[in-house]
Amino acid sequence: MVRLGFLLSFLILSTGNRSLAEGFRSFTNREGNQIEAVTLGVDLKTSSASLRLRDGREFAVPIASLSLDDQAWLVAWEKERRATRDPGGWKSVVVTLPQVMSRIEAPGCHGAFYRIGLKTWRGEIPEGAWLRVSDVVDGKVGNYVAEPELILRFDGFWNALEVTFEGGLFRASFDGAAPVVVGATGSMASDGVIPQPVPGRVFDRQRTQAEQEEFLRKVRELVPEGRRICFQPAITMQEPVRRRYRDLFEALVIAGDYQISLLDFVDYWQVRGLRVEDDLSLQSLDPSHLSTLEYLGVEKNIEDIDKLAGFEALSVVELGRIDGQSGLDHLAKVPNLRLVEVGSLRDDDTTFSLTGWDQLPKLQGIDFDLRYCRIDAQSVGRCLGLRSMCFEDYNQDPAGGWMRNLAALRNAYWSSRLDAAPLIEMAQASAWSPGMRSVKNWNTTPFTHLPSLRAIVHPGSVRKRTLTRTNSEGQQVTLTGELPYLWPNAGIEGAEFLEYIEIDGVSQEMLDAIFAKVNPGSVRTLVLSNLLDCTDLSGLARLENLRVLSLSHFDSVFRDAELGEIDVRPLKSLEILEVISNGSSPPPRVLHGEVIYKDIGDSSPRAKFHNF
Repeated sequence: MVRLGFLLSFLILSTGNRSLAEGFRSFTNREGNQIEAVTLGVDLKTSSASLRLRDGREFAVPIASLSLDDQAWLVAWEKERRATRDPGGWKSVVVTLPQVMSRIEAPGCHGAFYRIGLKTWRGEIPEGAWLRVSDVVDGKVGNYVAEPELILRFDGFWNALEVTFEGGLFRASFDGAAPVVVGATGSMASDGVIPQPVPGRVFDRQRTQAEQEEFLRKVRELVPEGRRICFQPAITMQEPVRRRYRDLFEALVIAGDYQISLLDFVDYWQVRGLRVEDDLSLQSLDPSHLSTLEYLGVEKNIEDIDKLAGFEALSVVELGRIDGQSGLDHLAKVPNLRLVEVGSLRDDDTTFSLTGWDQLPKLQGIDFDLRYCRIDAQSVGRCLGLRSMCFEDYNQDPAGGWMRNLAALRNAYWSSRLDAAPLIEMAQASAWSPGMRSVKNWNTTPFTHLPSLRAIVHPGSVRKRTLTRTNSEGQQVTLTGELPYLWPNAGIEGAEFLEYIEIDGVSQEMLDAIFAKVNPGSVRTLVLSNLLDCTDLSGLARLENLRVLSLSHFDSVFRDAELGEIDVRPLKSLEILEVISNGSSPPPRVLHGEVIYKDIGDSSPRAKFHNF
């Protein structure tokens, strides 16, 4: 506890705009004591301000105890925050992850995060969202009960987050402050027969319990006072250990052989986040004891999903499987549901409806796996508060009328049968077009009418087509067959702020449009597949800030259209270079300088660095 001559207590408050809180400010109380801190929030009802010190600790201080200058500054800070804050509480953030292959997701916000560097991702997420960081161990699972994961609530306090993982500990640095422990993963002790135990194999239970208890003792010493963490146990805890650390856990990730016995004590800890990597029965969870539970992630299935309605604080739900319409109807009864992710509706041939979902007052994000969930587009169109959507409906109206009233949309991903003309019309006229941040769909995206786009994904498809070209001898050559669909550029050269571009089915015309883009320096990531008859990539040099370049499947329909070489030496910011050949044509020659990660001539079926 810091002693400054006035009362400091721990709070968690909300904040939005960061322009007045970019750096540390010196605050002085009436006795002349000073601290340097970042302002996190101001609560005018309680007349207090929430501050973060350089060592990562967070405190609340009565505004009246500060100097008059500081009081005036805090009032101005709060006024600006309220004037500029996104009505939905969404905020742009940058996250740096432990490994090149690490991933970050925000359940219920499909596509909210996209890669902009070796380990760097950008996202736009709401306050109260939960982040899930995975694939943090390079190589085998080792002694961990499962792949270590971190689930972390986004409280809106930070703009930049750097996560590291070592020795079972997740550390996080918020906006450049000193790293603090935010998560821990227990490990199993070998019985001497198997040197690296993994789930389902033999390990020494008694030693594992003893080592986990000692591990928790060390964690307690490292965690700042007042902060709680995410914990992934290796084995169930005995009663004295559970009691001793009950105030340390904000979230639990439960995996491995001891899931059931651990679940018996979840409500004992009053956690805000819970992720279970198996089936789950809510019989073992008492809603009256879990009044704090905000995030529930279940890798497989909830057997008694009807009981979810009893968890009044629940706002983020991530489910691997649910039973079709009945499961959707039960979700519609969760009173504070805000973000939803579903992997499968068990029947991927039936189109289901979000009946009653338009009555959920806080619903802002839906994410239904495009392969295993079909959702009626008309029912989606009635959920007027949607900020982010991912779903598929083969039967939807090609005129796109269902989308017109979704004025809050920022992230839109759908397997669409929309005609191009209605999509362009909506982009020109709809309320959502000025604020649209990212789009993934199967139609031409009217880039010139979506000025705020930061990320675009055009998935691949194969269609029966006829191509006619003039070869170098002036002869007309025609080919008919199943060929990758080539996306028209649709004015991509006018998309000024695009950072992430992923396109499967690329012509030389599309390449030239990307290279001629207004503000080419905005592009950080370029993932291109099925480059059909592309012969000239020299325009890459214009993308001066490009950090990630992935090129795969160079399909040459005509013998004289082969891509000779790729020169990326002018790209001084390049961190990842990946060139994949599908074997039907020789890989191009690649001229490169110093690149941190490079994989050239790979014959993998698809790019490693695509995000969606």
